[in-house]
Amino acid sequence: MEIRQRHTISSFNHFHKKYYYIELAIAASGEVEQFGRLEAPLLQLRGVALSMLFSPMQDQLPAASVSERRFRTKSGADMTFSQQSQPFISLRGVRKSFGSLEVLRGIDINIRKGEVVAIIGPSGSGKSTLLRTINGLTPISEGSIRVGDIEVNDPKLDEIKLRHRVGMVFQQYNLFPHWNVLQNVMQAPIQVLKQPRREVEARAHKLLSEMRLPEKADCYPGELSGGQQQRVAIARALCMEPEVILFDEVTAALDPEMVKEVLAAVRKVAEDGMTCILVTHEMGFAREAADHVYFTDKGVIVEHGPPSDFFTRASNPRTKEFLSQDL
Repeated sequence: MEIRQRHTISSFNHFHKKYYYIELAIAASGEVEQFGRLEAPLLQLRGVALSMLFSPMQDQLPAASVSERRFRTKSGADMTFSQQSQPFISLRGVRKSFGSLEVLRGIDINIRKGEVVAIIGPSGSGKSTLLRTINGLTPISEGSIRVGDIEVNDPKLDEIKLRHRVGMVFQQYNLFPHWNVLQNVMQAPIQVLKQPRREVEARAHKLLSEMRLPEKADCYPGELSGGQQQRVAIARALCMEPEVILFDEVTAALDPEMVKEVLAAVRKVAEDGMTCILVTHEMGFAREAADHVYFTDKGVIVEHGPPSDFFTRASNPRTKEFLSQDL
């Protein structure tokens, strides 16, 4: 069915902003299926609302020491990332079950501000579920998750505050088809954060330039390649000015020729000092870009360490088996 802009926006206006940006996003993620009253145009946008909540992005640096490195803040000041600093993201004893199936079985992770972490492992090992628990899309069954001063598993969690701080980029680009690129990038800061349009528009143009898409601002998603759409999704996430960005296998749906351009965009985000957590099957990229690598299998962290050690001196037999098939 064709989605008509007027009808779609009119339908959206029937929803309270929090309902639209949070509950619809959760429904679109596939975790909740109780929104039978949604109109057909909204159902066709399942998944699209997700990325409207999420933003962030920044780059990674050329390899410095894993224990200490320097990066630039948004204001341009130099900062030092040190493993001795307090964790910005902390997961303790995290478990998640879907019915009788336990997907996460006691996950413990510490991530410091400015750190780039890669999570690797076979399909079905719980990687994507782990990411989704960090921004509250998937509630945990047991344990605790903290992002800065936010307790993610708090029943009184402010979802808007969390998703302003923690952005996410998905395998599917989830762009609104009836909005052009610039509108897709701008809408969340204007609608959710109530930021001035002029300020947001200037930021959106800057981000599109950084994603090497300045000439695509007036194009519609259907006119872009997959790699270009994914870079727009990254710009949209960053436009919310998050402190953390989660990348969930962002190259999985791309042709090999498009993978390189998206990985370059992710690398750019990391180099600017953004805290990044990457679920990826790109082992070469994980080795080059990450400060720390976690290998998961059957819902547990089997082994982890800095890339220089992890990829050359893995000690667990299961890790060695996985790397031997992938490298």
